[in-house]
Amino acid sequence: MSKNNVRAFLLMIVTGFMMGIAAIAPGISGGAIAVVFGLYEPITEAVGTLWKDFPRKLRFLAPLGIGAALGMLLFGRLILFFFSEYTAMTCAVFVGLIVGTLPSVFRTAARDGFRLRYLVATVLCAVAVGWVTTLNEMQYIATQPMLPHGLMLLCGGILGVGSVLPGTSASFVLMALGMYEPMLAAVSGLDIPRLVLLGIGFGAAFFMLARLIGWVYKKAYGWMSFAVIGMLLGSVWAVLPSLTEGVWNLLMIVLVVGAAGLSYGLLRIKG
Repeated sequence: MSKNNVRAFLLMIVTGFMMGIAAIAPGISGGAIAVVFGLYEPITEAVGTLWKDFPRKLRFLAPLGIGAALGMLLFGRLILFFFSEYTAMTCAVFVGLIVGTLPSVFRTAARDGFRLRYLVATVLCAVAVGWVTTLNEMQYIATQPMLPHGLMLLCGGILGVGSVLPGTSASFVLMALGMYEPMLAAVSGLDIPRLVLLGIGFGAAFFMLARLIGWVYKKAYGWMSFAVIGMLLGSVWAVLPSLTEGVWNLLMIVLVVGAAGLSYGLLRIKG
């Protein structure tokens, strides 16, 4: 392997590493990172037509997969620490991060023109996500120290969907369902059986939806994009930390506003 090929391989691993972090960190989307690096369409095309010229597709996807797995495993411990020790403050920061990205997400969604009727999809999806998180079963899940194997498959599937849909923070959905911290515990504790199921769920969802999502975006980009915004808004509302009185209340507001300003400013610089 030539030096240029080695550099390209390592660069793909680093890109995958960042996508893995984005997949597991609330407020960030693995799909969005792929878009930033110009890899979203190549990835979905490679996955959607995997068996055509399989060796070449495998050489392209393998370093991304390796990097993503490393990012999730190594970053999971750090996220778990902050959620365990500073739960409310961590939630406030992540809520702020996603709020700051909303203007950019909206501009992207309206790139082919805004139609008022698209807001129907936004409202319906926001209400649906908010309603699901009020179910008693979700509160039960949140009290379990370790997720059952079936729910680890579901977690992987949700992460896979979030990686296919740019702008969708799958981790926010998991937080809203009460499954985020137990999933992180399995990742940071290297629970191999659960990690295998997480990987199977992720791969199955990603591979099945890559071609479908690409087709839907092409046929109904506006509807799909504003539905994604609705899912984001519903998830943010569900995990919004409870604000108490006095200084603590002020601290939560400062964290949300500060994190929102940071993510908004970074996107402005990138743009």
